[in-house]
Amino acid sequence: MMKRLRDEVIAASGLTDRDIRLMKMSDKGFPSSTIAELEGSSQRSVDQAFTRLISKFGMHRRKAVIDYARQIGLI
Repeated sequence: MMKRLRDEVIAASGLTDRDIRLMKMSDKGFPSSTIAELEGSSQRSVDQAFTRLISKFGMHRRKAVIDYARQIGLI
């Protein structure tokens, strides 16, 4: 059941593999600067990606997105 919900959320929101990687790293407590370094991108790019994720999920905070993603088994 959780896998089905996970797959439906991914399909409906248009999440990418990168989005899921970023959420996993954020869940581990990595700041944007470290995530950017690990991804080979800029901190601004990572921050913009999180802004898009917040919008995709209709939430207001990065932590809420991470908590929801963990709850439904995305990360």
